[in-house]
Amino acid sequence: MLVVALSSLLVAAAPAQAAYPAPGQYFYVREKDNSSGTHCLDVQGGSTVYGTPLLRWDCNQGWNQSFVMTEAGTLYGRHVFRIKPRYTESSGLNICLDAREGRADPSAIIQIWGCNSGWQQLWAYDTFSPDAFDLIAAYTLPGSGNPKMCVEMDGDKNNKGGTARLQNCNNSTKQKFF
Repeated sequence: MLVVALSSLLVAAAPAQAAYPAPGQYFYVREKDNSSGTHCLDVQGGSTVYGTPLLRWDCNQGWNQSFVMTEAGTLYGRHVFRIKPRYTESSGLNICLDAREGRADPSAIIQIWGCNSGWQQLWAYDTFSPDAFDLIAAYTLPGSGNPKMCVEMDGDKNNKGGTARLQNCNNSTKQKFF
């Protein structure tokens, strides 16, 4: 009887399977709020040209929609990461997601750029449930003196082509990914 009760307790205490990315693993960033189908964060055309924006596009499991996170230390008491497109990481190119011009304000475009030590390439995430997370520009975390900024896809959520931009974190479904 004690063995059965203990095994039930262990099963109940097991952590839920999380949908958020883990360092070193490939992952897709899919929009949580999309009534017309599944859209993913996409490096336009699989480009390696610095300044190429990230867009909303139909999920197709292409390499230009697959990313990998690498640990980049801590900032304001939070783990922060660099995020690289899979196709650049696997080919030896050192390209990271980057907030254009290092701007900590709404509408800063998320682009690809050569990885560097700049804070505009550091990202954190918050989880809201086992199946949703948001991406936060690490240089806007509480304690930075900047308003907290999250990645959000602009434009109509039902149409592909919207650009990934920073917006004030507002806990909206437009800022939730899985």
